Amino acid sequence: MDQTISQFAIKYELRKIINRELLVDPSMDFRSPKVCASFLHHLQYLPNEKHFCLFLDHAGRCLGTLEYSGSETAVMYPISEVMSCAILSGARLVVFVHNHPTHLIDGELEFSKEDIEVIAQFTWMLGVFGIKLHDSILISSDRFTSYQMQLEEKIRRDKMSAYERGDLVLLSAEIEIEEGHGILQTEPDTTMHRVL
Repeated sequence: MDQTISQFAIKYELRKIINRELLVDPSMDFRSPKVCASFLHHLQYLPNEKHFCLFLDHAGRCLGTLEYSGSETAVMYPISEVMSCAILSGARLVVFVHNHPTHLIDGELEFSKEDIEVIAQFTWMLGVFGIKLHDSILISSDRFTSYQMQLEEKIRRDKMSAYERGDLVLLSAEIEIEEGHGILQTEPDTTMHRVL
């Protein structure tokens, strides 16, 4: 009986915390950065930072979301709340989505040092419970990027040659031979060589 009451309390508490109103189409695969950015496209217009945690099952279906609002440059969220919701929702994957408010046309699509630290921290903490931080998506202006997209591009560029990356540029010049500049010539009647 006590176990049933505690399970009910956990489910009730989880429903209070997790925002299930955003769920639209259960066939959407939220493992795709494009799907996540499209789903949360309203973030591009906000004057302050917002952070969403999407809790996904093994097929990328969204089980629920958490939403946190912040200032123009930062958003704070309790680690324990994110971790407990990830565990209690039965999530196999977690995707973070946040915005960088900007007045730039192309947006501000560089992950900050703090963003990268949060990604590393949650990758480790969620991994302890067998949950994968699948990606972190950044929306700014009408553009988006993801941490995984940027990692894959870095790996692709690392495999390229210096010429393909543009680190080196292939240039050539014609060899000009000027008479009398150290060319060795053999005398026809001797085995001696002389420098012209």
